[in-house]
Amino acid sequence: MVIGGIRASQLRHIAEFLLHPLWIGFVIAVILIACLFKQMEDSKSIAFGFAMLCLGGVFVSTSFLPYWMNVKLENQYPRVKDVDPKIHWVVVLGGGVSGGKAMPASDALSRASLRRFLEGLRVYRQLPEAKLILSGGSEHGMHEADSIRFNELAEMFGVPETDRILERDSMNTADEARLMKSWLKDEPFYLVTSANHMPRSIALFEHQGLNPIAAPCDYLVFQYDGKSFFEKIVPSTRNLEIFNAAWHEYLGLFWAKVIKIRA
Repeated sequence: MVIGGIRASQLRHIAEFLLHPLWIGFVIAVILIACLFKQMEDSKSIAFGFAMLCLGGVFVSTSFLPYWMNVKLENQYPRVKDVDPKIHWVVVLGGGVSGGKAMPASDALSRASLRRFLEGLRVYRQLPEAKLILSGGSEHGMHEADSIRFNELAEMFGVPETDRILERDSMNTADEARLMKSWLKDEPFYLVTSANHMPRSIALFEHQGLNPIAAPCDYLVFQYDGKSFFEKIVPSTRNLEIFNAAWHEYLGLFWAKVIKIRA
């Protein structure tokens, strides 16, 4: 879809960049520093602004806000324990890949991609007549597609070639949903992706008239289980990563609603 001469995917990337919490914090910091260099009279207000910016950074790097944001996403769908033997499709969504072609798939695939693949494989193994759809393209051809790397792992784990279908052209989840219609049609299927990504994925696949059954994995919230209060209040870069993952999903949910309105 094109909006004002710009592709929707490009608009999404621009919006995601401009609304990234660290970018917003950087812009605010630059403005405050510029004000200091201009020796504005209201130095107390500038100092207060710096203090609030620092406190905000500390707050999002503790466990409380990232936990709250992710638990609202991850708890919407239960993990699949007993599979329905009548299901004939298992779809695994790409979750990121890096590195050159010489790097093995187990190193090139991101943590999220590896966990999604393993969960998809677990579900597939319980369905004797199922096909495994491995999804994900390569944006700008900068690296091997997620689906290609998934396929390498599937071969290593002994999944027959006749049971593997590769979707190589998608750049995002909306593409994945649109491109799989020709295979899935109106049949129900297990949709495997990260738990916090599942609400957006379900919405996008259902918007295409498909019938996904959530099979979430790659939970982030569980990492807070068993932590003491002291561990929870200590800032860490890992908490920032988890906060950013949730922020990305909430922006994605908003964008999915925009696309749905315009579609």
